[in-house]
Amino acid sequence: MKISLKLTSTAILLSGLATITGCSSDDSSSGSVGVAPPANAIVIDSANAETIATAALDTTSVLLAKGSPATVSTGGVINEALDRINTNRKNSGLDLVSGVSFNETYNCTTDFPDTEGAPNTYTDKGNFTGDVNGSASGSTTFVSCDFGMGAVLNGTLNWNSSWNGPSYTDNASGNLTMQYNGLTVAIKSLSFRETGSDYWDGGTGDYSISTLQYVYDPGTDGFAVQTTTAIQGNEYYCGPHAGIVLITGGSNSKARITFNSDMSVTIEYDTGDGTYTATTNSPIACF
Repeated sequence: MKISLKLTSTAILLSGLATITGCSSDDSSSGSVGVAPPANAIVIDSANAETIATAALDTTSVLLAKGSPATVSTGGVINEALDRINTNRKNSGLDLVSGVSFNETYNCTTDFPDTEGAPNTYTDKGNFTGDVNGSASGSTTFVSCDFGMGAVLNGTLNWNSSWNGPSYTDNASGNLTMQYNGLTVAIKSLSFRETGSDYWDGGTGDYSISTLQYVYDPGTDGFAVQTTTAIQGNEYYCGPHAGIVLITGGSNSKARITFNSDMSVTIEYDTGDGTYTATTNSPIACF
């Protein structure tokens, strides 16, 4: 029995640069978001705002590829992690009315059953009830997990999901670490909430991500990320059509990412004086 959160394929993917070169950092952790940036956070300015936006957010359809050659797609890695938090109710073949508990371990590379605690595995534990209408909750633990995307993941995500026909609500939270090219990156205070109407269950395909929050901390040049306005879109469009995400760095500097109605993206920076200025390439068209 495999189970996974109903995360939309075009939903926001968490992402982070393994290294950001040529940028200054600051000891200040001040900021207006719900999670504070780490010590030695990167100072956001006109030269690096688009690179940091790429590091903080990535989608399958909005191209923001202006980062360092040493960039690793943390977005892809963490999205893979979230996809392992399963709820494939249709294919379970089980009567779920009375509830089912599970404790299952899979190999991160092959997705075949494996031994709990072994390297390169993830373990799902929890329970779920219902079929057309129901709920699920549990945890997924990653042990030196390599999804073949250039990074190794460790840590635990706690999650819960509920559904009523095509309508669903998914929540996930936890702390992860990622190793890449000799660097260890902490993904702290990760929190995610999505509601939607699943197209494959007869719904519209619309989704709304009301919570996307985490602290990206590689030891230096980190930042904090949080939604200030829910990200809205449809899983079959090329990108979100509404929503705002705020990234806070050192010295109260910020980058603001706005998803526009034409599915383009506007990136603005604030060096700490409270004034936002659009980057040179904004708005960036949806591809």
